Amino acid sequence: MFTPIPCDDQDLCTDDTCDPAVGCVFTPISCDDQDLCTEDSCDPVTGCIFTPISCDDGDACTDDSCDPAVGCVFTPIACDDDSACTEDACDPATGCVFTPIPCDDGDACTEDACDPETGCVFTPITCDDGDPNTEDFCDSETGECRHALYHPADLNQDWRIVIGEAIGYLAGWQQGTNPIGYAIRGAYIWQNGEHYTYDEAVSPPLCWVLAQGS
Repeated sequence: MFTPIPCDDQDLCTDDTCDPAVGCVFTPISCDDQDLCTEDSCDPVTGCIFTPISCDDGDACTDDSCDPAVGCVFTPIACDDDSACTEDACDPATGCVFTPIPCDDGDACTEDACDPETGCVFTPITCDDGDPNTEDFCDSETGECRHALYHPADLNQDWRIVIGEAIGYLAGWQQGTNPIGYAIRGAYIWQNGEHYTYDEAVSPPLCWVLAQGS
């Protein structure tokens, strides 16, 4: 009578068999689960162990995942906040960074703001004093509103007094300096192409090409 011998090595990491020619054979088992997202190993007490691998690249700008067929996948994250008022970027240490864009056009006469849909908006400030006899404008350096008074002879308010306007205005002066003299002076200015800055301190005026905004 032949009694079979036991070929159990108490190791769950081996496949135990017996070969009549050599006796017990302890063949290591395969612990390959065909999954690139696990580290495969074997514990003699428990058998195969499939430990999930770590797919953390330490980069806050990637979405880390694992594909069983290819392994770790590091997908760049989208840092788009849908705002035209920010510059969108990503810092590997902290993640998405949304930096407000500067909306300064360097013009003190505009109100600078930002619309999340369109971006920078430069709105001219209003300098209307409600007086039709003044030209309202803004000093681009100081941002101060100024209101220049049109000369009464400048009938069409274009800062140019033509001969007809000059003569018509000066002819109305019936006292003081001879108005005809001023009219002659005005004609002389136009004939010779001379340009004079308006001096509002002079009354009646001796100058005809007005300095806009003076």
